[in-house]
Amino acid sequence: MRISCLFCALMMPVFALAQSTQLTVVNHFNVRSGDDYSAIWGYTAPDGREYAVLGVQGPPGGTSIIDITDSANVYEAAFITGPTSLWREMKTYGHYAYIVTESGGGVQIINLSQLPDTAWLVRSFNYTNGGRNISSSHTISIHDGFMYLNGCSGWSPGGAVIFDLRADPENPVYVGDYGPFYLHDTYVLRDTIYGAGIYGQGLIIADARNKAAVQTIATISYSGAGTHNSWVTKDRRYVITTDEIGTTPKTLKIWDITDLPTVPTTPTATYTSNPGRTEHNVTIRGDYAYVAWYDDGVQVVNITDPATPTDAGGFNLTGNLVWGVYPYYPSGKIIGGDMVTGLWVFRFSDLAPRVPVMLAEPATFDTLSVGSPITFRWTKSADIDRDPHYYDVHLTGPGLDSVWRADDSVSVFSDVGLLTEGGIYSWFIVTRDEWNTTFSPDTVQFFYGTPPPAARIQVTPTALDFGQVTIGMMDTLSVLVQNIGQLTLDVTDITVDDPNFTIIPPTTFSLATLDTHRVLVQFTAPSPEGTYSGAMMFVSNDPVSPTVSLTGEAVNVVHVASDALPPGTYGLFQNYPNPFNPSTTIGYDLPNQMKVELQVFNLLGQKVRDLVNEVQSAGRHEVSFDASSLPSGVYLYKLTAGSYLATRRMILTK
Repeated sequence: MRISCLFCALMMPVFALAQSTQLTVVNHFNVRSGDDYSAIWGYTAPDGREYAVLGVQGPPGGTSIIDITDSANVYEAAFITGPTSLWREMKTYGHYAYIVTESGGGVQIINLSQLPDTAWLVRSFNYTNGGRNISSSHTISIHDGFMYLNGCSGWSPGGAVIFDLRADPENPVYVGDYGPFYLHDTYVLRDTIYGAGIYGQGLIIADARNKAAVQTIATISYSGAGTHNSWVTKDRRYVITTDEIGTTPKTLKIWDITDLPTVPTTPTATYTSNPGRTEHNVTIRGDYAYVAWYDDGVQVVNITDPATPTDAGGFNLTGNLVWGVYPYYPSGKIIGGDMVTGLWVFRFSDLAPRVPVMLAEPATFDTLSVGSPITFRWTKSADIDRDPHYYDVHLTGPGLDSVWRADDSVSVFSDVGLLTEGGIYSWFIVTRDEWNTTFSPDTVQFFYGTPPPAARIQVTPTALDFGQVTIGMMDTLSVLVQNIGQLTLDVTDITVDDPNFTIIPPTTFSLATLDTHRVLVQFTAPSPEGTYSGAMMFVSNDPVSPTVSLTGEAVNVVHVASDALPPGTYGLFQNYPNPFNPSTTIGYDLPNQMKVELQVFNLLGQKVRDLVNEVQSAGRHEVSFDASSLPSGVYLYKLTAGSYLATRRMILTK
């Protein structure tokens, strides 16, 4: 079931006040009106689509997965049923979501890999150790591939139970626990646990490098503490806490942790947007804290100087509880989950979208000097100081598969002794932060030293979009294969991973240096309607195997009037009539005078007729094709005019 919301005219600033920044509502989606909600988190898929993961109390209880990629068209992509519960918390790792409640059943593990089409429950994971179990957890944290289950009622005293997800995310492995007292929530950064002791203990800080033997570093204690959650600033010098209960004033408390294990007895600063209101959860991205409040909505706090936090904008939901705020999407979107009104999508004026990195050096097919360190350069995804992130540099090739971290957009690789002279190496960049992984759109190959003579395949274009095709009909496009190497190129196979796309033979051929061959690809539009995609892969004696992405949309009816094209453009039109017997007319447009070839092929790729081979003037042209001498079947007609090439299909029926 697809539930959607078109949010009309909601691009309005809220709480602009006197500050120069502002939080803007871009959509609101009460996905299950009449129900109540709990926690919220976010997920960004490898294809860049963005999702909100929202807890629904029920009945029926469960997890709503909401596609927010298009801010104007937010919809529920999947709903995973679970226990009815007031408390439902979630985090993501890889393409999985992990859900916990206090109603039993353990940890729900949800596979998100096939979104936006579907998501499904892989299993409900439970673990017992002696008389202890993780059937019920209050909150969950996931950091660096480790899952921390907090406040487990079956694991006294309810600290954090730790599992390793890295080897097999569907089968967590128990590695240890940390239970000085009941921990309502944990935040973990670089193997340091910040645990919220909600029942008066304050904030406990622990060394978790050895998960089997976590060691307490220090405890920040303060009178009347009801520590609910915590988050660490980008420089790791301060930790910010919230208090849901207790007698302490309900303010954000900012603690200086520079001198651990020595801890402060009073906070460096406190902040509240509205005295008397209670904060619930805080998250931090860059210079701003994003805070969920009882009765006071979502507030953004400028913590550029943690000693003097200031109001940076907000959105008021009087009378309701905003459970949490997730500000980590690469697009710059921010989401909040309200217990009564559901999902809210925001933008903040000082949070710019990240951009895909572009690989600059080495460039494609550069030849690098043997023995010299290699400098890699790429464009930044965002301002690293204002929007903290880092990069993984991936370098692969003969005898090497290496990954290293770079904190800026340049990195030097010095271990060149690991490289093979004459080898072809590939590199790409992955942009990372605590919660997101974004791959560079391109991978670049280069030569380390002068390569020996070899065949080199080049395929253009690298993507084919067939557009809309009527269900049951076919369309044809092509790619050009060229040998840019010194030796003969032998293509031994061309494969496609989706049966709706087929290669018109031949799929094997040889090319001398600089020779070319055009490969025809058909898309047969299947039922039901929808967008279909695949990949065409070439197998040859070139170790670099290019891939061409294929996309086509199957629709019930496609009709494009030939006179709809603007003047001065190319166009090859569908023949009419079609099917035909024995004659039909083919029309095309030329933007200016040029040499034109119009040819007809059978499905074996054999040319059966030359219809045009001459210089023609600009404008509309029509050619009659008489197929009296040909057998019934499907034929292709191809127009080549200057740099323009297009192919269409026609059906001869006798």
